[in-house]
Amino acid sequence: MQQGKELSQVQQDYLVDVIMTWIQREMERG
Repeated sequence: MQQGKELSQVQQDYLVDVIMTWIQREMERG
């Protein structure tokens, strides 16, 4: 179960990217 840690780091980066993109879209919408 050591793979989980490395994966979670990649997933974290991906999630942050998705969330930031979503926030930008919401703000542009106004």
